[in-house]
Order: sequence, then C-alpha cells, then structure tokens
Amino acid sequence: ALEAGAAIVGTGSSEKPNQINNVLVFPGIFRGALDVRARDINFEMMLAASRAIAGCVGEKLSPDYILPYAYEQRAHDAVAAAVAEAAGELGGELDGGSGTISMPRYRALYIDNEVRAVSMSVLRSIAEAAKAGVLIVGNEPVDWLDLQEDGEEFSRLIKEIWHSGRSNVVPFDRALTAPAEAGMAPDVMQMQDRHYDNVRFVHRRLEEGELYWIANVSPEYRKLELSLRTDGRVAQIWHADDGRKEDASFRIENGRTVVSLDMTPDDALFVVLMEKAEADSHVVGKRAETTLKTIEGEWRVKFEPGRGAPEEAVFPHLVSYDSSEDEGIRYFSGIALYNKQFNYSGKTVGVILDLGEVCQMARVYLNGKDLGLVWKQPYRLDTAGALRQGENNLQVKVINSWVNRLVGDAKESGPRITYTTVSYFDRDSETDPAGLLGPVRLIGY
Repeated sequence: ALEAGAAIVGTGSSEKPNQINNVLVFPGIFRGALDVRARDINFEMMLAASRAIAGCVGEKLSPDYILPYAYEQRAHDAVAAAVAEAAGELGGELDGGSGTISMPRYRALYIDNEVRAVSMSVLRSIAEAAKAGVLIVGNEPVDWLDLQEDGEEFSRLIKEIWHSGRSNVVPFDRALTAPAEAGMAPDVMQMQDRHYDNVRFVHRRLEEGELYWIANVSPEYRKLELSLRTDGRVAQIWHADDGRKEDASFRIENGRTVVSLDMTPDDALFVVLMEKAEADSHVVGKRAETTLKTIEGEWRVKFEPGRGAPEEAVFPHLVSYDSSEDEGIRYFSGIALYNKQFNYSGKTVGVILDLGEVCQMARVYLNGKDLGLVWKQPYRLDTAGALRQGENNLQVKVINSWVNRLVGDAKESGPRITYTTVSYFDRDSETDPAGLLGPVRLIGY
C-alpha cells in the first residue's frame, strides 16, 4: 500500500506501525464498565473509548503513529476513565443508578519475584500505597512498560519507594515473615499443612458479611479444611457455574472460621459468610451414593461431516478417538453424537448420570429430554423426569478441541482440513485423548 502511494497504513501486524489491535480497546472498556458497575456497554461508551484512544496520540501524531501502541498502559487507563465517565452520564445504566466506584482496600501489596517491569500507572499506585503505610513486599522493578514514557519519573519513583528508608517496604525474601511482623494474620490457611499448595483465593469484605473466592488450582479432587480470618457467621458455598447454594460444614475457633470443602479438579467456588452463627460449629451430612447400573457395550457414533471422519462408526466399548486405527477418527476434531439403548429396572427418582471422563464437553439427552451441558469434572447430570424403567435412549453430543485435527493435518500429506496463521504442531506432535471415555454409570442418592 505504501509503495502504491498510500500516505497512512494501518495493519494487524505487530511488526509494523499503526497496529490495529483489540487489546487497545477491551481492557479499558471492561475496566471502566466494571468500575461503575454498568449493566450495559452501549454506543456512547464505545464512542468515548474511541475518542480516548485518539486523544492518547496528541502532539506525537505522524503517519507512523496515528494510534497508541497496543500495550501502552496509558491508553488502557484513558479508555477506562472515558468509558466510566460516559456510563455515569447516562443514568439508569449503573447498578443502583449511582456512578460510584467500589474499590477494595488493602493492608499489604505483594509483588511477585518474577516481576521485572511495570507500567508507570502501576508504579504510581505503588508509590501512593507506600505513602499511605501499606506494607509493600517485593523487589524493585528494573524497567517500565510504557513506550511513550521516559525514565526520569521511573527512577524518581523507584528511589521514593525502595530507597527512602520506609519500614513498610521490604524485599521479596521476607515475604513469608513480613505480614506476621506487621501484625497481620494470614487471611486463608490450610489446616492440613498451613500453606496454600495450589489453593488460590480472593477475599472481599461486604456490608452484609465476608465473601471468599476459592480456587483449587490442581487436576486432583481435594478435601480441604481452610481457616478463614473471620468469625461469628454461618458459612455457605455458592456455585457460580450453576447458581446452587448449599450449607458448609464449619467450626469457629480462636477467632477464625474453619470451613470444610470438597473440591473437584480445577474447581472454583465462593464461600459466603453473612448470617449470624447461633452455634460455634455446624456439620453437613454427606450424601450416600451407590452405583445402580454401569452402561456398557457398544455405542453408535455419528461424526460431524467435513472433518475427515466417516459418517458413522460403532465403538464396541468406549475409547479415545486417538486409539482408533481409522485416521479420520484418530485425528477427528468437532462434534460427535454417541447413541446408546439400555434397559433399566431400578428406581427413577434420585438418580445421577455420571459420564466418567469426557474430552472435552458434552450435552446429554435422555429419552429426548435435554439434561444439560457438562464441561468440567465431575461430568454429572441429574436424570429427574427423564429416566424410566425398561428401554431408555441415551444420546451424548461430545465436542473435543482442535488439537487432534491440527496434529493430523501436520502429519498427513493430503488436503488440509484446518488452517491456522501459526503452526503449533508438526509430524512429531502427540494427539490428545478425545471423546466420551466413561465409564458411564447411573448413581443413586
């Protein structure tokens, strides 16, 4: 385009000037909308974002700089402020009709030892926190991220935070001892080993009580006892994926609340403490389960057309696609419909369908009724209103990732089914387990 005489060119390439990249827009738009709790993102807010991006160029406007660089933090900050202001001027679009920003308060700030560079806006916030007496735990950054900023302010702020004798700013190697030295008890502790071991959390204090987001960053089922830095309230578990609320087993001791959690692999949930506790402990009984039937035998599987697999195949038993001798099945990626007829003579109320292992997602139909979608362990659905005595028809629509088809295209010499701008796989790449692996069981409770 330049050779043809174009004065200004914008592209999606990070190697050329004027890169047109979504990252310029979305972080700031969502930050601004969340800050004022906007319930909608409308045209006025998008227009405000566009003007904010253009305003970041200012006097530096040139044919090679009509847009800020994709990762300029100041652009994200400008977009967030503009979107928040636009939302606040609309009226009725905000949660409760107010444009107030709800910000958390912190007593300590931890800077990971892997952090080598920060944006100037983050560094300014660290400086404000240090002045306010917040405990800063971490080593000083050695560089800044903003391409349009100079080093004078960076050096000044580094000196002000880390080299002015502040007792509330300590190095990373004191991360384990500094909070206790400052009189801060751990917010969350594991009772088993008293450290976090693949447990992540966020704690927010509300007017109504305490809210903890807990994540099991592990591929294992885990039984956890977590000691929370709060007391006097009943513990509940809220599940964000399906909206369920359930009572939790807890006990209050030594000014803290110990909550028992059964967490599935890579699980996340909310522990909510709002109602005043009438007793210092509460135990939730465990639901007894028993296997009523294992659904075995052959399955008929129909594959999505145009993906290299045969139209239909019979699996004598459940196996992963990548164990098949048929290359079309071995390298299949897409939607496959599993069909199974089975007889059943047990109870029909209080029965769960457990699919065992699924790679990666499935929608399940039992006797024509849509039981729902499962996308993480445990791959379970309630059969209420669908299961019957006698003949039953089970259909499981399974969707796997693109990995196997991409690997197959890299290995095979024929026409490719997929296209990617970057090749992530080659002839030596391994396939992933795929499909419905089971065992499929009916479980009574």
